[in-house]
Amino acid sequence: MIEMIKIKKKTTTIVVRSKSQNKVSIINTRLAEFKKRERERLLVSSTFNIVAFSFMLCLTFQ
Repeated sequence: MIEMIKIKKKTTTIVVRSKSQNKVSIINTRLAEFKKRERERLLVSSTFNIVAFSFMLCLTFQ
């Protein structure tokens, strides 16, 4: 069962989550971190490939 309790004081809202919601939140956070690392890895890899290709072209036409 999912239980959510909201306690309101003026403009502040406090949300208490159940354990299953916390697990989903943790999984989503880890997935976002993984996607960020994967994007960075692909950026580094593609940059390296461009530099290596340019270097090979320079060696070819000398």
